[in-house]
Amino acid sequence: MIYNFIKTLLRLFLNFKEVFILLYLNRYSKIEMDILKSFNKIKKSQDSEIINDFLIKVAEYPSEVRFEMIDYFIENFEKEIFDKIKINLAFLIGEITSFQKIPEKYLTFLVEIYYQSDRWVRNEILKSINKIIKNQQVNKNIIEILSISLKEEYLPIKKNALDAIIKIKNPEFNIIKNLLISLDIRDSEVLDKSKKILRSQIKNEKQLFEILDNEELFKSINKKAFRTILSFFFQSVINIEQFRKRIENSKWDYKYKQGFLKEIDTYQRILLKNL
Repeated sequence: MIYNFIKTLLRLFLNFKEVFILLYLNRYSKIEMDILKSFNKIKKSQDSEIINDFLIKVAEYPSEVRFEMIDYFIENFEKEIFDKIKINLAFLIGEITSFQKIPEKYLTFLVEIYYQSDRWVRNEILKSINKIIKNQQVNKNIIEILSISLKEEYLPIKKNALDAIIKIKNPEFNIIKNLLISLDIRDSEVLDKSKKILRSQIKNEKQLFEILDNEELFKSINKKAFRTILSFFFQSVINIEQFRKRIENSKWDYKYKQGFLKEIDTYQRILLKNL
């Protein structure tokens, strides 16, 4: 009797599961049909507000968006309308990557509009790149965008670039270079993220010196950035001494060498006071 009871319960559970799956699939089939219906109406519109409303709405269901829809918006609008909708196109592309990898042509599209856009669009593109990097490899042009974004004065762009770079296992030299140069900043969030990246990539004072020496990078590091570098990598008088000797024995131009040695001497005195 117990056996039959268990069989009945199991059968009921399986039937419920099948019903649930069918309801789920029907729901999303309906969503897909609604999106296609709306898309066919939008294709006839020249109103950027209506198009933007559609792009924002379908971004709520990125798994239902077809790539041909994005292609249509990229290829079929005049510049005046396209310039008003590209920020939401960039947003939608980022949302889609939560469910699937995007074709290379959309990475190329993001790169192209990045260089043609204002800081608000550039910031949205960086948010999308941040999502893309979680799910697929990106090309060298995307890496270059991340590198130059570190030089931006607009902090949200810099922060979103750092968030993306944190996800890259071995950032290129240009990224490390621009990170070091851009340390002349007070924003604590930017500094914390920069420190996390640099400390993960630069393992010791020898490597730090070699990076500063490479392509005479030291000439692009101002005093404020150098002070930040010292605070990132040296917490005691002892472990900074070898770094000091490397600079002292280097072939760097005299004015740079003396300037950095002076900063190290000042930093050492601060460390001694805090003992």
